[in-house]
Amino acid sequence: MLDKATRLLQAMVDVLSSSGWLAPALATMELSQMCVQALWDRDSVLLQLPHITKEIAAKCAAAECESVYDLMDLEDAERNELLAGLSSAQAEPKL
Repeated sequence: MLDKATRLLQAMVDVLSSSGWLAPALATMELSQMCVQALWDRDSVLLQLPHITKEIAAKCAAAECESVYDLMDLEDAERNELLAGLSSAQAEPKL
């Protein structure tokens, strides 16, 4: 179902764009992105990371760490404190 929804949304973007309807086309693009990422636009982007729960994302938001780049820029001790609920294997970045 999700596969069909994303294809339908892409077709809607094509039709709306070719008709010159910018606002509905942008809204449809945002909805498509939410379907692909399995997140609402109001959810933390950190929830896209493996093993990150809503509780950990809330702790990060309270520490003004709202993106992956913010998380990477933290000192090791501060990052470890925010990710305290994760095992060392889960918290280790995978390249």
